[in-house]
Amino acid sequence: METGNIVSWMKKEGEHVAEGDAIAEIETDKATLTMDAQDECYMAKILVPEGTTDIEIGRPIAVSVEEAKDVEAVAAMEASMFGGATQEVTPVVTEAISGQSTPPSEPSHFASYPEHAVLEMPKLSPTMETGVISEWIKAEGDEIKSGDVIASIETDKATIDFEVHEDGYLAKILVEAGKPDIAIGQPVAIMTETPVETVVFEGYQKEAAQAVEPVTEEEPPSTIPAIEEPSSPAELAPPTKAGVETVKAPSSKTPAWEGSYEDIELTKYRKITGARLVESKQSIPHYYLSVACCVDKMNEMRTRINDTRKDGEPKVSVNDFVLKACAVALRKVPEVNSQWAGESIRQMHAVDLSVAVQTERGLITPIVPDADRKTLKEMSAKVRELAQKAKENTLLPAEFMGGTFTVSNLGMFGIDEFSAVINPPQAAILAVGTGHEKVVPNGEGGFTNSQFMTVTLSCDHRVIDGALGSRWLACFQENIEDPINML
Repeated sequence: METGNIVSWMKKEGEHVAEGDAIAEIETDKATLTMDAQDECYMAKILVPEGTTDIEIGRPIAVSVEEAKDVEAVAAMEASMFGGATQEVTPVVTEAISGQSTPPSEPSHFASYPEHAVLEMPKLSPTMETGVISEWIKAEGDEIKSGDVIASIETDKATIDFEVHEDGYLAKILVEAGKPDIAIGQPVAIMTETPVETVVFEGYQKEAAQAVEPVTEEEPPSTIPAIEEPSSPAELAPPTKAGVETVKAPSSKTPAWEGSYEDIELTKYRKITGARLVESKQSIPHYYLSVACCVDKMNEMRTRINDTRKDGEPKVSVNDFVLKACAVALRKVPEVNSQWAGESIRQMHAVDLSVAVQTERGLITPIVPDADRKTLKEMSAKVRELAQKAKENTLLPAEFMGGTFTVSNLGMFGIDEFSAVINPPQAAILAVGTGHEKVVPNGEGGFTNSQFMTVTLSCDHRVIDGALGSRWLACFQENIEDPINML
């Protein structure tokens, strides 16, 4: 990516922006992504209007302030004062101890080195905080062309190629492959325009680490004797009378279970997943709606489609019918295809279905874009492709970032029904159980066996009221019970 287009601004000037809020939709050469706020702030001034194309990387596009009282003053300034009209901002790579920013080619710490640029650990997904360089594809001294892949980086979601966008030479690798928890922005390598001896940058790694290490001021010596903090609440017990024995509570560091056990270290992926699930249950008011759908007609149609498929063509699955029924229901009841945006409810125009896929690393939700526009066979082919890439850990960010509605199907594991946790910032998720037979009236005074499948819709009550959720579920049931309605 060398330039981008601003498709739309999701925040207006003067609006409060919470950490993680989507600020704008940016169209790159690969996909349309949302730009998320990294800190709480106020949108003071938009420098580049939506619809503007070919915006160079690094060009200022908006100004934010920490306090609402500063918005008016900043909004009154001319855009040219921020460099938005004619200038570009050189990205800051390192920061001097004095707090003064310096450009990558002339960091104050390394003025004696040849002209060079520092490559930092990039942020490759909204939830990424650290990464691991799983492999260096280029070696020290190698020539690099713009667009070359120099390393593979393992994020919390997938393993992604690290491309460079300038010609040059890989002068020094600062972080060896396999080192865990490399922070976003930490220097990982050095590039130069011309070949140099690697030895020129010996010792650079230590200094680079010092450059990104936060600097704290030493506190003056205290004239008040320090009070030692007790190790447990039991030590705060009041003085006892003579002859009365006190019993201390066991240390909080003592394990609650004394038997044999094994602590399994959490993977980075599991940590992120756990944090997001806790965030969802703590911040989203969940409620649940369930319905049993008769799937006799769906099974008959699925059998006919699979019996007439061409050689080599994959079979259509029950999950493909479920996804198609969801997509059509979201198109007919678009209010459910929405997100809570703090001061408003954001109704999404595209139906992008997130599909829960279990992998060895954990659960991931690749996205079927524009699902409502896909045929049943197109849906089936896309889901198979994404599921395979998820299991091979080769999904691109655009293939798992975003989504407007999630489907989780545990029916293939024999689960009758369950309630799923909403995938924020989405407002709903559908949990699909297995099919089972029921004896039902046949309408002629007798009884017959029919196949039923129970689905449960988890809803964000801030966005989807009970009546709205029921209307969507009724539409889904109509689609799945008589698939001709959606084909």
